[in-house]
Amino acid sequence: MENIFIELANLIRQKKVGALCVLTRVFGSSPRKEGAKMIVLEEGDISGTIGGGSLEYKVIEEARKAMEINKPRYLKYVLEKDLGMKCGGSLEVYIEPFGRKPELYIFGAGHVGKNVMLLAANYGFDIKLIDGREEVMKAFTPAENVELYCEEPLSYVARMKAAPDACFVLVSHSHLLDEQILEKLIRVPHRYLGMIGSKAKIKKISQNLLQRGIREEELAGVDMPIGIKFQAETPEELAVSILAKLIDVKNRS
Repeated sequence: MENIFIELANLIRQKKVGALCVLTRVFGSSPRKEGAKMIVLEEGDISGTIGGGSLEYKVIEEARKAMEINKPRYLKYVLEKDLGMKCGGSLEVYIEPFGRKPELYIFGAGHVGKNVMLLAANYGFDIKLIDGREEVMKAFTPAENVELYCEEPLSYVARMKAAPDACFVLVSHSHLLDEQILEKLIRVPHRYLGMIGSKAKIKKISQNLLQRGIREEELAGVDMPIGIKFQAETPEELAVSILAKLIDVKNRS
């Protein structure tokens, strides 16, 4: 039992993505007892066992889902009814994903985007900062949990592979660019999508997108103006407002 915890600690240090699966309760006959553990890695490797057979196959499948949404799962199975296993018992499994931080895509490396990046790096996000302006991006140096992309945002969006729980922050230097990015991202699966802007900017962009087929309910899911509402004025204060919103969204159950 101790060996699997040592292995788990090593995997976390290596920044591997996976899930720890634990039999928390067993009733009647079962292949393994309470406390049996298994690690499932994103690449498909497995360490340990919770009993093999259709139970293990199903739990591996659920572990992959837990990794994808980056949330724990709590499962209950009646072995014969749910899994076709003749043991006759039932059990409960807890799945805890590890190693993957929620992705935060910041479109725009200006004053607000820069400060969001600096703050969010300390609060559990893997950050992608995207801006096509070479003269702006060359001032940044790579940091832990931050990837820099000196690339036109629309080109980047066309090729990116964001996780379903990704967060998107639109703070570019151009109203038109924000509008174009928003139109591309609004139908991409995400946990959060927010755009900076005045009431006039938001009204105009909303009207434009409605005319191009975006639905009212889709626009309603966009946080605009972005961030927690308080009297923020400077770029640093706006970044605090945005980060507060991101933390709130990240920590919701």
